[in-house]
Amino acid sequence: MDTNINTINDNRNIKLDGTNNFRDLGGYIGYKGRRVKYRQLFRSDALHKLTDKDISWLEMIGLKTIVDFRSSSEIVDNEDKIIKKAKYYHLNPKAEVAQTASASLANDRNKIERLVKIANSDDGDSYFANHMDDMSEQMRRLISDDNAIKQYKKVMALIVDEQTPLVFHCRGGKDRTGIAALFILLALGVSKEQIYEDYLVTNSNNVERNKLRMNDYRSLTDNQKVLDYLYNLQLAKKEYLDAAFDQMIIMAGSTTGYLIDILEVTDEQLTELRIRYLD
Repeated sequence: MDTNINTINDNRNIKLDGTNNFRDLGGYIGYKGRRVKYRQLFRSDALHKLTDKDISWLEMIGLKTIVDFRSSSEIVDNEDKIIKKAKYYHLNPKAEVAQTASASLANDRNKIERLVKIANSDDGDSYFANHMDDMSEQMRRLISDDNAIKQYKKVMALIVDEQTPLVFHCRGGKDRTGIAALFILLALGVSKEQIYEDYLVTNSNNVERNKLRMNDYRSLTDNQKVLDYLYNLQLAKKEYLDAAFDQMIIMAGSTTGYLIDILEVTDEQLTELRIRYLD
């Protein structure tokens, strides 16, 4: 155990000063009952607020690769901190709904104005009734969209090529990051039940962050339909991951088929990944 970093949840949830949702994928039970190795594969929210202490720890564990799923507009003025010897990859799967859920306050005013205008229109009630499941549809697009698939293929290739320790992140570390975690854990033979567990941890990690975000929203509008819609987007819900799994089955017949046929991870590579990243 590293004494300068507080960890909980079986050493998986890593409390860095500059993040809310930095986690180790180690410890889950994978193929043939073998555990995913610690300190190799990490998921996180954005890394632009890392402290010197955080950076020292990441350099100490030998972090080799940083994958940033944020859009260019999300990165402006919020660039990831530099980690010595780590290579940076910007792989944007273009998740507009996820960006809405995690956008900065600087981008909120236009977003709120647009949503309030819709809420006050004659079609406002029906609009929000029909869009409360937007995140499920976003998750389906992250599974099916050609550009998103291209970006996630690159992540899998980095892991195959042993560019680890590796951390992948978006802004809040929930959906774009959650899909990458889903693929990696599936490749290592981790059960769906544990993948759901991993996804839903974001809710407890982001409680304070989400409170602050909702306070920001309330400073811009008191329209309850808009506030309910935005709150719903911030959550990690089982239904969102249900949609992702369902889309994988639609496209490839099985989750393993999706890894092999869509992400182009071969049987031989799956075997090798399990040798490298399982104890």
